[in-house]
Amino acid sequence: LVIVLTVLPWIALTPEPILAAIVMHALGRGLSLQPLGRYFIWRRDRVLVLCAVAAVLVLGILDGLLVSVAISVLLMLKQMSAADIQVLGRIDGGHDFVDLQRHPTAMVEPGVLILRPSEALFFANVERILGAALHLIRHSDAPLHTVIISLEESPDLDGTSIEAMQEFFLRVHQEGKRLILARLKHEALAALEALPEVTANGVILSGLSVDGAVQQALKLNTGPL
Repeated sequence: LVIVLTVLPWIALTPEPILAAIVMHALGRGLSLQPLGRYFIWRRDRVLVLCAVAAVLVLGILDGLLVSVAISVLLMLKQMSAADIQVLGRIDGGHDFVDLQRHPTAMVEPGVLILRPSEALFFANVERILGAALHLIRHSDAPLHTVIISLEESPDLDGTSIEAMQEFFLRVHQEGKRLILARLKHEALAALEALPEVTANGVILSGLSVDGAVQQALKLNTGPL
């Protein structure tokens, strides 16, 4: 600290052209466009990078960064709201379940429809995803006795998602199918356990893996719905 206090007066006497040269040298590498090229090679976040550069050049560093953060949030919400629902099948006879569209060799469990939202459920996508799930249930080619939904991507559920789930529980029960929610995280499990619709419609809440939920479904199928 003493050394810093001693040197500061001398720094104040440094001519501005020399200070400018020091700053330019320090920022020389930071002004390189090479790091930005990586995003185009990776084909990730290219729109965000271009918007961030343009915002900083037009609005300045602070305002440009704030605009960039806002754009990043909007792009994230757009991606999550465009999420679809995947139909899962057992791969290679093991314990793993994968998307049937990407792994056509995976096997479907007889009598069981296994679904997984590709993104976390929240207010902007929950109704569309659950609507798609209900459509798959109603138009299944094979007879079903159980529907399993893996919520591994949803660590928690907002109010809109919980309301949509309440309606979904009723609709699945009216279709005569047992519903199991698998891979529930603690926060989502606690929120759903408080719903009277869970007990009223025979919904099973579980933190088990998809394979564990399938085994549970097969055992329960021997008894009454």
